[in-house]
Amino acid sequence: MESRSRFDMLMKRSAWKEEIAGSDYGLLANAYEVALNADKGLIIKGGVGVGKTHFARALYPEAIFTDCASRDDVARLASMSNFGDRRYGDMILDDVGSEEPQNEYGIKRENVAEHIMWRYLLMMKKKFNPNIVTIGKLIITTNTDLSRYGERVTSRLAEMCIPVELTGKDKRTWTTLPKG
Repeated sequence: MESRSRFDMLMKRSAWKEEIAGSDYGLLANAYEVALNADKGLIIKGGVGVGKTHFARALYPEAIFTDCASRDDVARLASMSNFGDRRYGDMILDDVGSEEPQNEYGIKRENVAEHIMWRYLLMMKKKFNPNIVTIGKLIITTNTDLSRYGERVTSRLAEMCIPVELTGKDKRTWTTLPKG
């Protein structure tokens, strides 16, 4: 139950109220608790505007944030090894699946999939030798099917993350049209 109080504290700090989130609040609270107890990250899936990014940033405020819709952010994933020790911290990959494959000297690269595989290998090193490396959790937000990355990547994501699907309404839609 300690993780539920942590969840509530993080949500309160981010000004994300339960009445705004609706039924997704409890759903995500349960998934967060399971993920913390299993020492895993989250895959937060749902439609546009349901609060995936807001929830991820609220729950993991210290995480490195990567916007997969940004070509620059996706290109930086390829050079994560240059980030020093920060590369092992928690990381939010936002809008996974929205990125285009990178073209590097005529070769198409799926930097997001490569980064997921890289973090998985670090996680395996940690599992077999806890003193060798410390790696944070991977938090993914998406509104698309992740099968484009292939069976190997999706299987490893299943080992690294707890999935949760938000079903609420788009929080950005107008309830009334602005006048003007």
